[in-house]
Amino acid sequence: YYPDPGQRNLRRVLSGYLNVEPERIVAGNGSDELIDLLLRIYVGVGDNVIIPTPTFGMYTFSTGICGGETISVERDDTFEIDLEAMKSAITSNSKIIFLASPNNPTGNIVPEAQARALLDTGLLVVMDEAYFEFCGETAIPLLSEYPNLVVLRTFSKWAGLAGLRIGFGAMQPDLARTLMGIKPPYNVNQAAEVALTASLEDISCLLERVANIIAERDRMAQVLHGIPGVKPWPSQANFILCELPEG
Repeated sequence: YYPDPGQRNLRRVLSGYLNVEPERIVAGNGSDELIDLLLRIYVGVGDNVIIPTPTFGMYTFSTGICGGETISVERDDTFEIDLEAMKSAITSNSKIIFLASPNNPTGNIVPEAQARALLDTGLLVVMDEAYFEFCGETAIPLLSEYPNLVVLRTFSKWAGLAGLRIGFGAMQPDLARTLMGIKPPYNVNQAAEVALTASLEDISCLLERVANIIAERDRMAQVLHGIPGVKPWPSQANFILCELPEG
């Protein structure tokens, strides 16, 4: 059998996991596909998106495919978002602000106040929470306040399903309907749907593994602190960015 193009079971299962209505949810062939589809809707030649760098490389890659430009705004010395510089970078052709929280590769989160300030610009804000389960901080509660917010998640990291390609997004129902209308009919394969459902049925085991990873992350950070010349940056993801001496 082909997978269900309407994702009815998938959206129902994910609705229970997110505590978000099924009509707000769209599943993708990894969250990368949802990034691509959102850009196809919003960005064309001459348009731009704004990202705080360093961050996940797919935003720039997929924007370029759509003929758009990426405006990169450097983070500050501690890798926090420069909020005023982000707002100053907005032009009449700006369409989307991409934020990863926790950020890849720096491991820090976007504080709610900064997220609200960028949502208040009126641009579509895509909050990429690929590492959510390792920090527990989410923008999902803001969906009811901001129609211009999209929250992306994935089963690649915490559930170990990277090779099966299963991600999803929560957003306003109108935008979800548009995404459902333009996505390939069978974008999520049957094996991925089965694996996602099984993962949520055994979620206590997976979250126990997440807790073990967090404990090891914190232990590893302490060990790295003890190595001369190595500076590990605080992380709320499942990795640690380290600064090393030149050379």
